[in-house]
Amino acid sequence: MQRISAYQATDGRLFNNKGECREHQKALNIIAAVELITDKVEVSNGEYDITTDSGELIKAMTANQVSLFILENADAIRAALAGKLDEVTEILIMDK
Repeated sequence: MQRISAYQATDGRLFNNKGECREHQKALNIIAAVELITDKVEVSNGEYDITTDSGELIKAMTANQVSLFILENADAIRAALAGKLDEVTEILIMDK
């Protein structure tokens, strides 16, 4: 019998290499953080919204709205790209 150890990311994926698991978890954290940030998006009153053939509603933003959103959320975006999910959460809570 052999004892096998593995590292598990929050999505359940198992890794034999700790470094690979850390990189994968960092990517998961970036995705989760970006999703938190994009929940704050204010759309353009529906005038540019698109409904796909499958019935999915796509919310659209003007270029000005995108620019303002990036400027207003720069700290959270920076933290998200660094994979710092906890920091993004703190920034978003402080902004409320």
